[in-house]
Amino acid sequence: KWLQIARELCDYALRNFYSEEKEMFFYTSKTDPRLVARKMELSDNVIPASNSVMANNLFYLGKLFDAQKYLDISEKMLSRVSGEFEKNPAYYAKWGQLMLSYVYPFHEIAMVGEESMQKRIEFDKHFLPNAILMGGKDEGTLPLLKNKLKKDKTLLYVCVDKACKMPVEGVEESLDQIKT
Repeated sequence: KWLQIARELCDYALRNFYSEEKEMFFYTSKTDPRLVARKMELSDNVIPASNSVMANNLFYLGKLFDAQKYLDISEKMLSRVSGEFEKNPAYYAKWGQLMLSYVYPFHEIAMVGEESMQKRIEFDKHFLPNAILMGGKDEGTLPLLKNKLKKDKTLLYVCVDKACKMPVEGVEESLDQIKT
């Protein structure tokens, strides 16, 4: 439910705030009264910039929903600031988090079965900055979870770009797969 709402909000932001020309999001909507200048927030400060947050949101939603459009926009946004990031990384920390996802293999971990919540709790004990966890007791509606449910088993799939390794039942085995 919450992922569907996040996707709807993201689509709303794309329709109303995104500039195809500048490949970034404006701070104000297309529906707002015209201003002398429409601003874009690019550099992070104490609070991450709205564009760095949206680029990360697009990346994660793109991975979860297998939405290439989101991933393409996220990558374009990152490429627009990559030169600035190298000059002054302190003001591009959230962008750096996204860059990590493109530089190192990003793992999609699918968990399906009755014990998926317990497995999730075990995963939460580990620092996995370059991974996203998804799953539940059934397959749900996310593309990567399709056809992964096996009766009377909770299986864990470690994937990179939708290509999954052999399923395992233990969290430690999954972590080993991530390391190799």
